[in-house]
Amino acid sequence: MGETLAERVKGLRQALGWRQITLAHKSGIPQATISRIESGTIAQPKMGQLWKLANGFGITIDHLVGR
Repeated sequence: MGETLAERVKGLRQALGWRQITLAHKSGIPQATISRIESGTIAQPKMGQLWKLANGFGITIDHLVGR
């Protein structure tokens, strides 16, 4: 079984040495929403949220979702 989106987001963030608030500033997504994505509470974020996260990380959505 592959890595979940929650694990991928948290892993990418930690690999960059960022706190959730840093990703929030870079992506324009509230820190509370990032926390819910990383915990799996939001298992399927909206496309706009995926786009903002990918932009915040400087990667494609495909990379973000593990394609």
